Amino acid sequence: MEADDFVELIRYHWASDINWFPNERQRLQLAAILLLAAFTGSRPQALLDLTYRDLDLYIEKDAETRVDMLRLGVKLTKTKSRQKRKRPKTYTFNLDDNPIFCVITHIVSLAFDDSAFGPPDLKSPDVLFRLRARREKGCQPIPWRKEMLDVPIFRRAIATKEGVKTSPDRALTYNVYQAWVKRLGEALGYLQTLTTYCLRRALGNAINDDPKSNAAVRNLALDHVGSSTIFERNYLSRMIRYSTQDAFWNREADPQAAKSGGRIGRLRDPNRPRKLTNEQGQQVRRLPSVHRLLESRDRVRGVILREFGFLRMAIGEPIHTEYKKLERMVNSTIRAEERALLKCIQRQYDKSAPVEAIQRQIKGTSAEGQELTSESTPMQIKIPERRQIAEAAMSDPAVFTGPKALSRHIKCSATMISLCRQREGRRETRRERLSRKYSRSTGETDTATTVVSTPTLPLSSTPEGCVPLTCQEFQCLFCLCSNLPQEDREKRYAGKHSLQRHAERCRLRHFQEKDRIPCPDKVACRGMVFEGKSHFKNHAASAHLFVL
Repeated sequence: MEADDFVELIRYHWASDINWFPNERQRLQLAAILLLAAFTGSRPQALLDLTYRDLDLYIEKDAETRVDMLRLGVKLTKTKSRQKRKRPKTYTFNLDDNPIFCVITHIVSLAFDDSAFGPPDLKSPDVLFRLRARREKGCQPIPWRKEMLDVPIFRRAIATKEGVKTSPDRALTYNVYQAWVKRLGEALGYLQTLTTYCLRRALGNAINDDPKSNAAVRNLALDHVGSSTIFERNYLSRMIRYSTQDAFWNREADPQAAKSGGRIGRLRDPNRPRKLTNEQGQQVRRLPSVHRLLESRDRVRGVILREFGFLRMAIGEPIHTEYKKLERMVNSTIRAEERALLKCIQRQYDKSAPVEAIQRQIKGTSAEGQELTSESTPMQIKIPERRQIAEAAMSDPAVFTGPKALSRHIKCSATMISLCRQREGRRETRRERLSRKYSRSTGETDTATTVVSTPTLPLSSTPEGCVPLTCQEFQCLFCLCSNLPQEDREKRYAGKHSLQRHAERCRLRHFQEKDRIPCPDKVACRGMVFEGKSHFKNHAASAHLFVL
């Protein structure tokens, strides 16, 4: 991966990424981890384990210009296998011209969201970015709150009684992080699997090509102890990053031409199949291996229904255990067959696409519109803060220089802080998409995704005589009172059972039968708490028309 590929990756992450995140702080965290991975070449777990104790934020006067500069030191204490190093290495970062590619802007935005700064009055980026270094020392450290020192910076999202929140102390897991990165590479159309090690190898080769650097710096950055054997065997690009042709003719070399051959985006194809169509998914379910498992599962299900009436009445019985085992086998077999079929389709596409493209060129057929279909289709970004960051990411780099550069960092950081408090709605499932297509073909009303104009009330002070928020048919009260985008807040579900399942998964499963449950309408029902689920459901049905 080269620098141009990385710029494209970050821009796509903000402007077009199809990854779904539990809350938007996770999206900001992923961008920050990718920046750190590119600029440090560190292993992913070393970055996921970073705490505020490992960060040294300070303001220092530049030795030549005497201008106050905000800098960040990142100390990596655990570099491999989570073993703590006796002599940890530290990277120093300056403000980048473009805040979208600035490590400091991302880290301080996360810190403000955590209220991690020690000074009580340091509450906004506008104050932070305008601080000055002390005259007598030329440096002004910016301390963290004592209770935040051992808190991970990059933390996972968890489901709570109040909704989806960022965990106060549990770090983001590698499996979740890597799944996001892998899907990001698939969405970009990379033929190779995108991992953090792509960025690690990129930095190692960049340092190796720099005439101002040396092997000692490269080995320290990559944490290779001893000789250069590890780098040369595992990290040095197999694509020769030097023009041997120019060297043979004793003429000036063109290093960019040699490097471009190793770009991960060189063979990028946005039209490459990323998932199966509905017809292909049904084809998998008609395979003999899947069909036999489905018959066995349905046979056991029929026995349970005849003897117990409902599946849930057989919980704890041996036959129910057998049914769940068969269900898991069905799901795992379907997933394995779907992956195998998708790989087969992708291999066929990789063989045929170049031939078809060349044939179109020879015949004079213009195919530019067809080849860029997936990129040219604008993605609707529901959250305004993310839309602003996406616009900044796609802007000309020249606009980030000059006297307004600092104000752009301040504005971008404030937008990122606000983004951390937002959340995107749940994505539409395959079953819902099929139901919607069927409804359109038959002319029926699509109740699963209908958005109605529901009067939503601001979550501020309670006005006199405020009317409780009321739900339309099959709307969720928890969603109406959440911080989701308006379209997701006002979503109507397909029926009563769909609404019940959603409400149970969304919020009610975190409460026991006799727990105290507060009303989510913080305006008209502020402070109202109900004894148990039955009491809450009676209130929700009578006051908010939220019938469960």
